[in-house]
Amino acid sequence: GFKCVPTPATPQELLALPPKTFCVDAHLPELLVFPPNTDFHDHLLYKSGGIILQDKASCFPAAALSPPPGSVCIDGCAAPGNKTSHLAAKLENKGTVYAFDIDARRLGTMG
Repeated sequence: GFKCVPTPATPQELLALPPKTFCVDAHLPELLVFPPNTDFHDHLLYKSGGIILQDKASCFPAAALSPPPGSVCIDGCAAPGNKTSHLAAKLENKGTVYAFDIDARRLGTMG
Protein backbone atom coordinates (compact mmCIF):
# COMPACT_ATOMS: atom_id res chain seq x y z
CA GLY A 1 0.00 0.00 0.00
CA PHE A 2 0.76 3.68 0.03
CA LYS A 3 1.09 6.07 2.94
CA CYS A 4 -0.34 9.61 2.98
CA VAL A 5 2.25 12.16 4.06
CA PRO A 6 1.92 15.91 4.74
CA THR A 7 2.00 18.10 1.63
CA PRO A 8 5.55 19.31 1.03
CA ALA A 9 6.19 23.05 1.25
CA THR A 10 8.45 23.34 -1.80
CA PRO A 11 8.55 21.86 -5.32
CA GLN A 12 11.92 20.29 -4.50
CA GLU A 13 10.43 18.46 -1.51
CA LEU A 14 7.50 17.35 -3.67
CA LEU A 15 9.88 15.85 -6.23
CA ALA A 16 11.65 14.03 -3.39
CA LEU A 17 8.55 12.19 -2.11
CA PRO A 18 9.66 8.72 -1.01
CA PRO A 19 8.36 5.68 -2.91
CA LYS A 20 4.99 4.31 -1.80
CA THR A 21 3.85 7.67 -0.42
CA PHE A 22 1.43 10.33 -1.63
CA CYS A 23 0.09 13.69 -0.52
CA VAL A 24 -2.83 15.99 -1.21
CA ASP A 25 -2.09 18.63 -3.85
CA ALA A 26 -1.45 22.07 -2.35
CA HIS A 27 -3.64 23.87 -4.93
CA LEU A 28 -6.32 21.35 -5.89
CA PRO A 29 -7.30 19.36 -2.79
CA GLU A 30 -9.22 16.75 -4.80
CA LEU A 31 -5.93 15.62 -6.39
CA LEU A 32 -3.46 13.18 -4.94
CA VAL A 33 0.24 13.57 -5.77
CA PHE A 34 2.54 10.57 -6.05
CA PRO A 35 6.33 10.44 -6.40
CA PRO A 36 7.77 10.83 -9.90
CA ASN A 37 7.95 7.53 -11.80
CA THR A 38 5.04 5.99 -9.88
CA ASP A 39 3.30 3.84 -12.48
CA PHE A 40 -0.34 2.82 -12.05
CA HIS A 41 -0.96 1.58 -15.61
CA ASP A 42 -0.91 -2.07 -14.48
CA HIS A 43 -2.73 -1.44 -11.17
CA LEU A 44 -6.19 -2.99 -10.71
CA LEU A 45 -7.72 0.37 -9.72
CA TYR A 46 -6.58 1.92 -13.00
CA LYS A 47 -7.55 -1.05 -15.15
CA SER A 48 -11.02 -1.19 -13.57
CA GLY A 49 -11.60 2.56 -13.91
CA GLY A 50 -11.48 3.17 -10.16
CA ILE A 51 -8.84 5.87 -10.58
CA ILE A 52 -8.05 8.26 -13.40
CA LEU A 53 -4.47 9.28 -14.13
CA GLN A 54 -4.36 12.95 -14.97
CA ASP A 55 -1.77 15.67 -15.01
CA LYS A 56 -2.42 18.71 -12.89
CA ALA A 57 -2.71 21.11 -15.84
CA SER A 58 -5.78 19.30 -17.16
CA CYS A 59 -7.52 19.84 -13.80
CA PHE A 60 -7.34 23.62 -13.91
CA PRO A 61 -10.35 24.18 -16.24
CA ALA A 62 -12.81 22.54 -13.84
CA ALA A 63 -11.14 24.20 -10.85
CA ALA A 64 -11.30 27.63 -12.49
CA LEU A 65 -14.94 27.13 -13.50
CA SER A 66 -15.79 25.78 -10.04
CA PRO A 67 -19.41 24.93 -10.91
CA PRO A 68 -21.79 24.31 -8.03
CA PRO A 69 -23.63 20.97 -7.94
CA GLY A 70 -26.64 21.05 -10.25
CA SER A 71 -24.93 23.15 -12.92
CA VAL A 72 -25.08 22.49 -16.65
CA CYS A 73 -21.60 22.55 -18.21
CA ILE A 74 -20.12 22.13 -21.68
CA ASP A 75 -16.70 20.61 -22.35
CA GLY A 76 -16.00 21.61 -25.94
CA CYS A 77 -12.66 19.79 -26.20
CA ALA A 78 -13.57 16.73 -24.19
CA ALA A 79 -11.63 13.72 -25.47
CA PRO A 80 -10.22 11.58 -24.00
CA GLY A 81 -12.43 12.50 -21.03
CA ASN A 82 -10.17 13.41 -18.11
CA LYS A 83 -11.36 17.02 -17.88
CA THR A 84 -14.95 15.86 -18.31
CA SER A 85 -14.60 13.32 -15.49
CA HIS A 86 -13.05 15.93 -13.22
CA LEU A 87 -15.88 18.34 -14.05
CA ALA A 88 -18.47 15.67 -13.17
CA ALA A 89 -16.68 15.05 -9.87
CA LYS A 90 -16.73 18.79 -9.10
CA LEU A 91 -20.50 18.69 -9.71
CA GLU A 92 -20.71 15.81 -7.22
CA ASN A 93 -22.59 13.96 -9.99
CA LYS A 94 -25.49 16.41 -9.55
CA GLY A 95 -25.76 18.28 -12.82
CA THR A 96 -25.12 17.79 -16.50
CA VAL A 97 -21.91 17.81 -18.50
CA TYR A 98 -22.20 17.94 -22.30
CA ALA A 99 -18.98 16.64 -23.84
CA PHE A 100 -17.99 17.43 -27.43
CA ASP A 101 -14.84 16.95 -29.46
CA ILE A 102 -14.01 17.51 -33.11
CA ASP A 103 -12.07 14.24 -33.33
CA ALA A 104 -14.55 11.35 -33.47
CA ARG A 105 -11.81 8.76 -32.89
CA ARG A 106 -10.67 10.44 -29.67
CA LEU A 107 -14.28 10.99 -28.59
CA GLY A 108 -14.80 7.23 -28.94
CA THR A 109 -12.38 6.68 -26.04
CA MET A 110 -14.95 8.25 -23.71
CA GLY A 111 -17.09 5.14 -24.13
